[in-house]
Amino acid sequence: MTCEVNINKQRHYIKGYGNIEGKPKTDAGVRTVTASKTVISLLKEYKKQQNENRLKFGTAWQNGQYVFLHEDGSPISTQLPYKWFTKFLNRHNLPKIPFHQLRHTNASLLISSGGDIVTVSGRLGHADKNVTLNTYSHIIKSKEAQVANKMDEFYSNLKICK
Repeated sequence: MTCEVNINKQRHYIKGYGNIEGKPKTDAGVRTVTASKTVISLLKEYKKQQNENRLKFGTAWQNGQYVFLHEDGSPISTQLPYKWFTKFLNRHNLPKIPFHQLRHTNASLLISSGGDIVTVSGRLGHADKNVTLNTYSHIIKSKEAQVANKMDEFYSNLKICK
């Protein structure tokens, strides 16, 4: 079973206007990504909690249209994930990093674990895979030794370099 997440909107905060919703910056930003079993399991647990909150709040439930909502079902501020993240870093004595750095960390982990550039680029919503290549070229370069070792394994199996 595969579970997919459809990304077709973005929300961000603009000073003086508040939270604004619109289409992603590029057509490639509208995408469907396959979610891992772990992520799906966590989302199901979260949905279960929301259903309990819906019952608890009854007619006061706000029935927000987003995945992540306040306890009463109202939409969270676009600033709230950053605040949660900052508190998490502080609570665990981790270095402060920008929230957006999680996106780069995710891409770096995918590439370093063997994810191909076209797939990673699509998951990130990049309109052109060259954006991904240029942004993460340092990680791709660091994999050069791994590729050389793979070739040694290949040659060893051929028994021509002994």
